[in-house]
Amino acid sequence: MRAADVMTRKVVAVAPETSVGEAASLMLKNRVGGLPVVDLQGKVIGLVSDGDLMRRTDLGTERNRSWWLELIASNAERARDFEKARGLHVRNVMTSGAVTVHEDASVAEVAEVLDSRHIKRVPVVRDERLVGVVSRADLMRALATSPLRPPPVDARDTELEKAVLAELGRQDWLSVTPSSIEVSHGVVRIWGKALSDEELKAVTVAAETVPGVRKVLNYMEVAPGASFPAI
Repeated sequence: MRAADVMTRKVVAVAPETSVGEAASLMLKNRVGGLPVVDLQGKVIGLVSDGDLMRRTDLGTERNRSWWLELIASNAERARDFEKARGLHVRNVMTSGAVTVHEDASVAEVAEVLDSRHIKRVPVVRDERLVGVVSRADLMRALATSPLRPPPVDARDTELEKAVLAELGRQDWLSVTPSSIEVSHGVVRIWGKALSDEELKAVTVAAETVPGVRKVLNYMEVAPGASFPAI
């Protein structure tokens, strides 16, 4: 699944010269927390979000540093705060050089961008021009409307057992291979010791994702003293 498959295509964008008030109105009207900023050619040059509009003189919310932070703040930092608090146009408050993804990017790549950058939405481009936006909500909708695992296939129990073992063998987080796996009419039963509750649960999930598995009964136990608190 690609970004183009899950993105919102009807996107409201603004120009750098759009007023701050109009940008705020558009966010409220369209119930979004951010707007792509595009130039005359439709190229994404930044993003303006509700967070960019929080520290405003006209709201009485401009940033007031403590005296010691004010002492170490550079002139450039103070100048930027002044511009964002009092600037009249989107160009004054926007985050320049917005992160974008190509329309052919996989949803896994999109999720990684959203997660690693700690952002809620990312513009989607084609030939550097805006064609959509993918938000965290778009990914949730895709998850809600797609099957959580492949549809069952006709497989003999012996073949299914080999497939489950192969799937578990691919997991680098698995510390101890289950001591026994039994498959009957598509129902997988697993016995053995795990080194943590997390591994035990993940073994069940890994087995459930194998095509043809109808149900997983995990009888594994966490070995005494195997789980240690994170350091």
